[in-house]
Amino acid sequence: MIKRCAFTLLEMTVTVTILAVVVSLVAVNYREPVNRARLENFFEQIDLLDQQIRHWTKTNNIPARISVDLDRGIFAPEKENGSKIPLPEVKVPNGMKLKELRIMGENRFGSDTKISFTSQGIAPCWAYSIVHSGNREQYRFIVGATGQSVTITNEDELKRLERVYENE
Repeated sequence: MIKRCAFTLLEMTVTVTILAVVVSLVAVNYREPVNRARLENFFEQIDLLDQQIRHWTKTNNIPARISVDLDRGIFAPEKENGSKIPLPEVKVPNGMKLKELRIMGENRFGSDTKISFTSQGIAPCWAYSIVHSGNREQYRFIVGATGQSVTITNEDELKRLERVYENE
């Protein structure tokens, strides 16, 4: 009887197939937490931009705005006359899409929309929706007077919040 010193082709094929299945399962399960972290990071960047522009308007006693380009997914701070403010722009992460911007209940689908801030740092309540991971949509609502924000997963909840804050 001859002793074997190597694996057969069948053993190698089974091993490689099992490894491929395990790797694909890990990759699929890894993608969702990464996308969730990217989305949370984006929400935090927008919240920070909102707070920074509120602080900038109060410090300089000049009204300002956030210009939102829905098509390119860019939030850019600027003065009322359109000149730039020394604050960073925020861009929607790759693989996600900015779908809608709402300012006190108005849907804004246009390419360029402005969220105005008074020289005291007050803005109207506003919200935006972003589509991510398998066409799931999430909303982020920002309270105009305080800048508090909340993540919402459905439009009914967003409409309820808009009704609560409509007189603000």
